[in-house]
Amino acid sequence: MKIIVALDSFKDCLGSVEAGMAVGRGILAADPDAEVVMLPMADGGEGTMSVLKHYLGGETRTVSTHDALMRPVEGKILFVDGGAKALIELAESAGIMRLAEEERRVMHTTSYGMGEMIRAAAAYGATEIICTLGGSATNDAGIGAMQALGLQVFTDAGLCRNPVTGSDLRLIRSFDRSGLRHIRQECDFRFLYDADIDFTGRCGAVMMYARQKGASEEELILLEEGMNNVAVRMEIGAGGAGLGAAGGAGGGLYAFLGAEGVRGIDIVLDAACFDVHLHNADLVITGEGKADAQTSQGKVAKGVLSRAARAGVPVALLAGRIDDRRQLCSEGYGHIADINENMDGGERTLDPLDPLVAADRLARASRRLASSLKM
Repeated sequence: MKIIVALDSFKDCLGSVEAGMAVGRGILAADPDAEVVMLPMADGGEGTMSVLKHYLGGETRTVSTHDALMRPVEGKILFVDGGAKALIELAESAGIMRLAEEERRVMHTTSYGMGEMIRAAAAYGATEIICTLGGSATNDAGIGAMQALGLQVFTDAGLCRNPVTGSDLRLIRSFDRSGLRHIRQECDFRFLYDADIDFTGRCGAVMMYARQKGASEEELILLEEGMNNVAVRMEIGAGGAGLGAAGGAGGGLYAFLGAEGVRGIDIVLDAACFDVHLHNADLVITGEGKADAQTSQGKVAKGVLSRAARAGVPVALLAGRIDDRRQLCSEGYGHIADINENMDGGERTLDPLDPLVAADRLARASRRLASSLKM
């Protein structure tokens, strides 16, 4: 029996490698003769850089930057292809996990740090720069990042403050892009997105994600008004692949640097030679911390399912929490399991986010699954 283990990280708990190892232990406990192929996954969100380094190698360098509240931090950049290509993870600077719960105030956060990291990558000699956009604490349409690269932003009162935050978007009237000319000439840009959401609208950056970044209901209205305003000034529409990712940072990269948006999971699957590994596979096991309707928007599980379905290989989905089960079932997974369901006695008192607890429950769930296949 050949089983491919292709999991995302379990946020706040296990990395994709650790989660995959737990599943592998469970499979081998049920069937010691099973062939287990471990393929750590990421989808363009936080953790993508480390997963791609697993497959591509390269050199990681640490640079000085700022978090979403403009506090000094250090972030890592991955250089591959002899340094010609750089991978920058927005979450390394403006990531939401860098902020305490009470600091998550999306009206006052900025993507400026991502721009600083782009500038550093270019200074090191990279001519192709890829930005991964998941896990942001921001909703500034990437304008803060562009300011770090030389963009000037104007309101009716004149030059806008630097850096722009979400609260400024409604006030912006125009841009001077001349400061970006040099880096556009020197570098080509792409961005990887984990969820293909629109720039504005019901399925846009604000309405889909700003609440979890600390926006109140009143602030949602103000942010959406601001995003509609800058969409006109940036000359982009509401739609387009990944433009709404990371609070509209995809739109900023597209509008100001000509960046092409690419689904992050496709890049990772190709780097892992996933389609090759599917040959003669009996099952693929994928998963993430929480599986819900957003899973179908370009996350790891959806990408894995799409590739495996083309090869006729069934896919099982394991998660720490399952919402929207009916929709997930309609996607075509052969098996869906919440690893934290049906706990008895003292099990109920254990913290599901404890890495040891989560790893044990993943192992047990995969052991049950592999046992059923063997029968």
